[in-house]
Amino acid sequence: MENRIALTPALRPLDDTDVTKWRLPEGAIARLGRGVLRDMSFSPDERYLAVATTIGCWLYDFPTLKPLTLFETERGMIQKIVFSRDANWIATSNADSIVKVWDTQTLQCITKIDSRASALHFSQDGQNLAMSNHKGSAIYSWRTNTDEPILQFPIDAEDTQGHRFPICFSPDGNLLAYVSAVSPQDTITISDIDTGEHITDISCPAPLAFQGLVFSPCGQYLASAHRNGDVQVCNVHNGTSEIVHTVSGVTYVKLAPDATYVKLAYTLDGTLHVAEIHKGKVVMWDTVQRKKVDTLEFGTGRKVCCFSDDGTHFATANSREFRLWTVDKSDRVVPMPDAHINIVEWLRFSQEKKALISGHRSSFMFWSLENHQLQRIFRPDTEGYSLGLRSVLSPCEVFLAASVLGVRHSTDIAITVWHITSGSLIAELTEHETPVQQMAYSPTGDCLVSGSLSGELYVWDTQQWEKRHKLIGHTGGIRSAVFHPDGKQLVTASYDRTVRVWNVENGEQVGSLPLDAILEDTSLYKGRSQEIQQFIDWKQNLGTQESSFINVGSIKISPCGTNIAGLLSRERRWKGIANEIRLWDAATLETRMAILLPTDASQTYRLAFSPCGRYLASGTWWKKGLEQMSIHLWEVATGENVHTFWGHPTDIHDLAFSPDGKLLASGSYDGTILLWDMKPYM
Repeated sequence: MENRIALTPALRPLDDTDVTKWRLPEGAIARLGRGVLRDMSFSPDERYLAVATTIGCWLYDFPTLKPLTLFETERGMIQKIVFSRDANWIATSNADSIVKVWDTQTLQCITKIDSRASALHFSQDGQNLAMSNHKGSAIYSWRTNTDEPILQFPIDAEDTQGHRFPICFSPDGNLLAYVSAVSPQDTITISDIDTGEHITDISCPAPLAFQGLVFSPCGQYLASAHRNGDVQVCNVHNGTSEIVHTVSGVTYVKLAPDATYVKLAYTLDGTLHVAEIHKGKVVMWDTVQRKKVDTLEFGTGRKVCCFSDDGTHFATANSREFRLWTVDKSDRVVPMPDAHINIVEWLRFSQEKKALISGHRSSFMFWSLENHQLQRIFRPDTEGYSLGLRSVLSPCEVFLAASVLGVRHSTDIAITVWHITSGSLIAELTEHETPVQQMAYSPTGDCLVSGSLSGELYVWDTQQWEKRHKLIGHTGGIRSAVFHPDGKQLVTASYDRTVRVWNVENGEQVGSLPLDAILEDTSLYKGRSQEIQQFIDWKQNLGTQESSFINVGSIKISPCGTNIAGLLSRERRWKGIANEIRLWDAATLETRMAILLPTDASQTYRLAFSPCGRYLASGTWWKKGLEQMSIHLWEVATGENVHTFWGHPTDIHDLAFSPDGKLLASGSYDGTILLWDMKPYM
């Protein structure tokens, strides 16, 4: 084995302790949140904990959990991470099916392997790297031959949906255990990687699925965990196997993010530890003594867990805290509510308190704009709402209206209204017959509008919490709802391919926006000159073919109330462009402009006007082939793309300008908020 000095990662400058400024994209001044958790791995000496997230990889000191460095931010979206046994290397796998090996001394990428991997494992000497996915397993000699695997083991499968595919080397590195068959007979095979000799098979009746594999320190036994809670140990030498432990009470909910699963680890003396992970707890088992040794109470929600190589430490984390357990039963909780926060659903700047407010699926966070620290968190009592809530904040920032998120057939579809300071429930609005998709407060906060999946639209009096009007017209789900700054009109967009304008005072429709797929006046099209000319040529050659819009997305009204902006999705793609931004005159409802979006922004999702109304920002959805998603800044008067920011590795869920226009905040599916400097464009 190559001799190396003790692991010393390439740290940021010693005087740089503000993690909100580490590895920022160009134009950003701070990052709130460290990305959604995906995986964790202890270093062999248990001095460090490597954490894979949606924005990259963090290296934490163990056990203080002080962040030491951040790397692999060029793409992010890391799914798996693992240390080599000699601590020389870290392997990562991302959502683009790229496996990378990193030098732990320099944190430089040494090699790349094009392979989708749901599990990674280094051989004992660090020379070989095994990986597996739904198609099979493979071994790469990554330092000598990374283009092609030196061995491949396809899976004999009828259906791999819902299965996991663990893989592991024996301690001496000569044997590999891997999934070889799935349904009707789930099978794990052990093979000698030097000779190719088949050693033994471990079988379980369908429809069980494997969740973990680990060799004993002596290499004689292989333990496997199964979806039904069984832990099975196989004697590798004679090919016999037996169920040595059954975890009681394990249930598996298909596709549920917090479904129960199992982790395994051997200690150096051969004791097999089993961690049974439930929604709100982790139960530790000793299979030698066949007894429960500890129970760790833990918050609900998605969590990631890992054992150390020697089975003496166990770490589990969610968006609120890290929990660390050791074999002597000591248990330590490290609260980290502002670290790995959940998906960002919406953003809003406070008008007076110099704060940024972010909405998540079960919590709402208030951030200081002076030091970028979390000020407080509000969590309504939403026990049972496993998918979280869709929410909107009142203009006075005192009340929060919420509805169950994304459930088509929920039996509880009421809108709940919460007083944020006291945390009390003050109203329940039960008029809707189908789940609520959109909500919006009027500028003065005296009324709330709610739109459902079936197109129902209600206007509520927020003083008495009574229904004012039912707005009749839409026949499809409501995609967007926004009030005019004067509070007298409301604009709503629906899946029925219409955008309607309403009089809020009497509940009558007063107009609708024209949604011509192709404008007769080609001078209204803005964008790059080449794209405009190509579009004009395409329009002229269209002939009898029809092109229409299938969706009308985000709708925004400028602060001065003169412009309405909306996203239109094309039914027939043109030159790869799926969307365009339309601008209408808010008074006459006539089309003012159509911005043809470039290819990198063809799946634009969110819009935001600057306070002065001069600029319109647009954020994109994830698009295959792009490492970072774009945020375009458009000049409203001309349709010119003034600037493009690049930063989030995946979907941008919301955009918001600060009241003074000096900051633009972007919130993403990656669980972070980026603050962009807008002063150069003021």
